[in-house]
Amino acid sequence: MNDASGSVDESDDREKADGPVRRHHILLTLWAVLWFAAVSRHGGVSWHYVRTGQELLFGHGSGGGLALYANHPELQMGPVSFLIAGLFAPFPRASGSSWPRP
Repeated sequence: MNDASGSVDESDDREKADGPVRRHHILLTLWAVLWFAAVSRHGGVSWHYVRTGQELLFGHGSGGGLALYANHPELQMGPVSFLIAGLFAPFPRASGSSWPRP
């Protein structure tokens, strides 16, 4: 419909388009909350990958440094994740995980 200025009112179209998007976001949020509730009892399952990658990137183990991905193909996240994990290096090794360490 046209308003007084002669422009087309697209609010009806936007409301129709926003409906499924909102439902989509609600479903994704519910799925994330349910998944978190199911997995959180077991602790941070993949935190050890981040911690290991961070230690190897900064040279605290063999096969790290610039050859990190060549020597450790199991580390499938980017270097930015490992750089950010470096901020958590001062915390105890078990932080973020309930898995016992050797």
